[in-house]
Amino acid sequence: IAYLDRSALSVALPFMTREFEISPAVQGLVLSSFFWSYAVFQVPSGWLLDRFGPRVIYPVAVGWWSIWTALTAFASGVTSLIVFRLGLGIGEAPVQPANIKVVSKWFPRSERAFASSLFDMGQQIGVALSVPVVTILAVSVGWRAVFIVIGAVGLLWILGWLRVYRAPEDHPRVS
Repeated sequence: IAYLDRSALSVALPFMTREFEISPAVQGLVLSSFFWSYAVFQVPSGWLLDRFGPRVIYPVAVGWWSIWTALTAFASGVTSLIVFRLGLGIGEAPVQPANIKVVSKWFPRSERAFASSLFDMGQQIGVALSVPVVTILAVSVGWRAVFIVIGAVGLLWILGWLRVYRAPEDHPRVS
């Protein structure tokens, strides 16, 4: 979902460009703005994950980024797009550290590379799916609906995470 979120703008941008009359140079600025906050918030995200764990931080992060993704539907121009992308970057900063934390808790050292390859594969699938999914949504219901739908998917994911995920030491089915 994280990679679908972050890739959606690049697919929807041609539709937005017509509406907001965004030059190619400014398009680059809008697209890169996600990474400004994403990079800065990586370190605090790692600290928060160490302190509170992925069961708490992951759903907070997904909720945060899902809201900022949905807010993109209400963009009125370049400034609001950049603000929404900065918010998305803050929320997505914990993704990679959380994935690594979960793998380190649930898998023995000898199996961590394989487990990490699975979550990385999921991320790449998200990027690959973003093009057809976002294109179909943008053409059929408009670019604004794309961001509301993706934001809603993230919020639904939280329910599943909270129901299923526990650290091994807290999981009722792990002896």
